Amino acid sequence: MGEEIDAIFTAAHRWRLRYAGSDAMAAWLRIQRAEALMTAELNRLLKPFDLNAVRYEVLALMTWTGKPVLIGQISDWLMIHPTSATNNIERLEATGYVRRIPNPADRRSTLVELTSSGQEVMEEATAIVVEHRFGLASLEPGDHVQLDRILSRLSGRPEWGR
Repeated sequence: MGEEIDAIFTAAHRWRLRYAGSDAMAAWLRIQRAEALMTAELNRLLKPFDLNAVRYEVLALMTWTGKPVLIGQISDWLMIHPTSATNNIERLEATGYVRRIPNPADRRSTLVELTSSGQEVMEEATAIVVEHRFGLASLEPGDHVQLDRILSRLSGRPEWGR
């Protein structure tokens, strides 16, 4: 068996022969690959809790807010289509982790609130996710900080608490 080929390195080399921007293209491909690998790892870790990465993030966001939220807010926070947000809420509701309640401020809309079961599973799942460093176990803890800083600049969002 031969040496493993770095497909992104090869793609960047071939790109460089025809186009400009091969370093940016390679970085973009690595971000795409890393996101897919991390999501797959998180989905694997969360499967025993009947969660995936998106539903875990919904529970996390609801834990942080500490109050019922509109599905539209969840859609905006996660940058997903409202239909996808609704589908994920339905799955979470089926497991008993969230429940929908009428919005007292606007009868046309519905709020979603975290249940005690959702809070419990959030704590249990978080212990596992933290143990595996959110799918970033191949990096050193200092790398996490550096990566966060780089990606914060990339996303145009200020670094939280720094």
